[in-house]
Amino acid sequence: MPRKSVRFYTYVSSPYGMKVHGYLLYKQIPFELVYVNPIHPEKDLPMGRAVPVLEIDGEVRADSSPIGIWLDEAFPDTPQLMPDDPTAAASVHSADTWITDVLIPAIFYRVHPRLTAPGNLPRTIADTLRLGYCVDYTTPGGLPFGLRYLWPLFINRAGFIRRMVAPLASSASAEAYRATVLSALDRKLRDRDFIAETNTPSLADIGAWALIAGPYLLGLRGMDDYIAHANVLRWMRTLEPAVRGGTGLPPLVPALLNR
Repeated sequence: MPRKSVRFYTYVSSPYGMKVHGYLLYKQIPFELVYVNPIHPEKDLPMGRAVPVLEIDGEVRADSSPIGIWLDEAFPDTPQLMPDDPTAAASVHSADTWITDVLIPAIFYRVHPRLTAPGNLPRTIADTLRLGYCVDYTTPGGLPFGLRYLWPLFINRAGFIRRMVAPLASSASAEAYRATVLSALDRKLRDRDFIAETNTPSLADIGAWALIAGPYLLGLRGMDDYIAHANVLRWMRTLEPAVRGGTGLPPLVPALLNR
C-alpha cells in the first residue's frame, strides 16, 4: 500500500499546532511541515484562516483534538491517542478539556507583558522579543519589517487571546497562575503514570507534553519551571523518547531555534 501524503500547516508558536505536531511525532507518521504566513494565513492554508490544519491525501481537517482522533482513524497501525474503552475515553476527553481551558491560557498569559509581575517585566520583554524572532525565522519571507519586534503585542491584540486571558487578569500574575496550573497537573500525576485514566499515553498526554516542552525549546525564559514539580518532571521524562520524533521527522522546534 502506498504511503499516505500528509501535510501539516501551522505557526511555530501556535499551542494548538504544538499539540498536533506532538501527535504526528508520537505516531511516527512521515509528514511535510508547512509554516504559514501569520499575517495572511489564508494564502497558505488549504482551508480557513486558523491553524493547525492537516491534509491527508487531499482531505483537510482543522482543530487540534479532532485532528488527533482523525489520525487514529487514518493510521490504525500506529500508537493510538484515544482508548477503545468508553470510560477511559471519557477520561481523556475530560483531561483534554482541562488542557484547552487551563493549560493553553497559561501559556498565552505567560507571554503577555501587561500581566506579568513587575519584577519579571524585563524577562517577559526578552521572551516576547525571542518569540518574535522565532516567528520571523519560520515565516516564509519573514515578517514585515519591524513587526518581529512588535509581534507579541500584535498577536496579543487578537480577539480570541484577549477573551482567553481576560478572566485570568484579576486572579494572579502570569507567573503565579502558571505555577498554580503546574501544581494542579502535578497533583493529577501523583498516583498515576498518565494524565487520564489510561495505561498508555493518550491524546491528553501528548498534547500537554508538547505544550510544556515547546515554549522551553523555543528558548523562552522560565519555561523550565516544570522541573520543580516532581510528578510532572517524571511524566515529561517518561514521554520524551516517544514524542521527540524519529530520524527524518520535522522536530517540534526547528534545530536552529532549539535551545
